Amino acid sequence: MSDDVSVQTSFSLKRAIAKDIMNMPAVARMVHNKAERVAAKANGMYDASGYGVSDGTHGYRAHSFVYTGDKHTIHSQQKHSTLQKALHG
Repeated sequence: MSDDVSVQTSFSLKRAIAKDIMNMPAVARMVHNKAERVAAKANGMYDASGYGVSDGTHGYRAHSFVYTGDKHTIHSQQKHSTLQKALHG
Protein backbone atom coordinates (compact mmCIF):
# COMPACT_ATOMS: atom_id res chain seq x y z
CA MET A 1 0.00 0.00 0.00
CA SER A 2 1.05 3.52 -0.67
CA ASP A 3 1.00 6.28 1.91
CA ASP A 4 0.95 9.00 -0.76
CA VAL A 5 -1.84 11.48 -0.28
CA SER A 6 -2.88 13.94 -2.94
CA VAL A 7 -4.66 17.09 -1.90
CA GLN A 8 -6.08 19.59 -4.32
CA THR A 9 -7.03 23.06 -3.12
CA SER A 10 -8.25 26.22 -4.70
CA PHE A 11 -8.86 29.72 -3.46
CA SER A 12 -9.93 33.06 -4.76
CA LEU A 13 -8.81 36.52 -3.75
CA LYS A 14 -11.26 39.31 -3.46
CA ARG A 15 -10.39 42.22 -5.73
CA ALA A 16 -9.86 44.57 -2.77
CA ILE A 17 -7.37 42.18 -1.16
CA ALA A 18 -5.46 41.75 -4.42
CA LYS A 19 -5.34 45.55 -4.80
CA ASP A 20 -4.02 45.93 -1.27
CA ILE A 21 -1.30 43.33 -1.87
CA MET A 22 -0.22 44.81 -5.20
CA ASN A 23 0.04 48.28 -3.65
CA MET A 24 2.00 47.22 -0.57
CA PRO A 25 5.29 49.09 -0.06
CA ALA A 26 7.24 45.81 -0.23
CA VAL A 27 5.74 44.95 -3.63
CA ALA A 28 6.36 48.49 -4.91
CA ARG A 29 10.02 48.21 -3.78
CA MET A 30 10.37 44.84 -5.51
CA VAL A 31 8.96 46.24 -8.77
CA HIS A 32 11.16 49.34 -8.50
CA ASN A 33 14.28 47.26 -7.83
CA LYS A 34 13.60 45.14 -10.92
CA ALA A 35 13.22 48.29 -13.03
CA GLU A 36 16.47 49.66 -11.58
CA ARG A 37 18.30 46.46 -12.56
CA VAL A 38 16.91 46.65 -16.10
CA ALA A 39 17.86 50.34 -16.41
CA ALA A 40 21.38 49.67 -15.08
CA LYS A 41 21.87 46.80 -17.52
CA ALA A 42 20.54 48.90 -20.43
CA ASN A 43 22.79 51.82 -19.44
CA GLY A 44 25.76 49.49 -19.84
CA MET A 45 24.89 48.60 -23.44
CA TYR A 46 25.75 50.48 -26.66
CA ASP A 47 27.27 53.48 -24.85
CA ALA A 48 23.83 54.50 -23.59
CA SER A 49 23.50 56.20 -20.24
CA GLY A 50 20.13 57.93 -20.34
CA TYR A 51 17.82 55.18 -19.08
CA GLY A 52 15.96 56.08 -15.90
CA VAL A 53 13.17 54.75 -13.71
CA SER A 54 9.82 56.32 -12.91
CA ASP A 55 7.35 54.91 -10.39
CA GLY A 56 3.62 55.19 -10.01
CA THR A 57 0.37 53.36 -9.47
CA HIS A 58 -2.02 52.73 -12.31
CA GLY A 59 -5.26 50.99 -11.59
CA TYR A 60 -4.80 48.36 -8.93
CA ARG A 61 -1.04 47.79 -8.70
CA ALA A 62 2.36 49.44 -8.39
CA HIS A 63 4.27 50.14 -11.59
CA SER A 64 7.80 51.17 -12.44
CA PHE A 65 8.76 52.34 -15.90
CA VAL A 66 12.18 52.37 -17.51
CA TYR A 67 12.35 55.38 -19.81
CA THR A 68 14.78 56.85 -22.32
CA GLY A 69 16.07 60.17 -21.08
CA ASP A 70 18.03 61.62 -24.00
CA LYS A 71 18.28 61.51 -27.79
CA HIS A 72 21.22 59.11 -27.87
CA THR A 73 19.35 56.65 -25.66
CA ILE A 74 16.18 56.96 -27.74
CA HIS A 75 18.15 56.23 -30.92
CA SER A 76 19.98 53.34 -29.25
CA GLN A 77 16.68 51.87 -28.06
CA GLN A 78 15.17 52.11 -31.54
CA LYS A 79 18.22 50.62 -33.24
CA HIS A 80 19.16 47.87 -30.77
CA SER A 81 15.98 47.13 -28.72
CA THR A 82 18.14 47.62 -25.67
CA LEU A 83 15.37 47.42 -23.08
CA GLN A 84 14.12 44.10 -24.38
CA LYS A 85 17.66 42.71 -24.30
CA ALA A 86 18.21 44.08 -20.79
CA LEU A 87 14.92 42.60 -19.58
CA HIS A 88 15.32 39.16 -21.12
CA GLY A 89 19.07 38.76 -21.40
